Amino acid sequence: MDKKISFATGALQRKFGDMRAIEIAKEIGADAVDFDTSCERWDYRSQGQIYSKSDDEICEYFTAL
Repeated sequence: MDKKISFATGALQRKFGDMRAIEIAKEIGADAVDFDTSCERWDYRSQGQIYSKSDDEICEYFTAL
């Protein structure tokens, strides 16, 4: 059986953003990612941050990624 590679993207997300973190994981050949969706990364009180948006907008954002 082939080995599968999983990759935690949290540090890359903080440095490069969500989309680029996923792209990097793909470029290095990760089969799966542990994607950071923690609320600590985004201040829900700051306008424009993902968790300050509606539930539908949050779902749309993460689905698009």
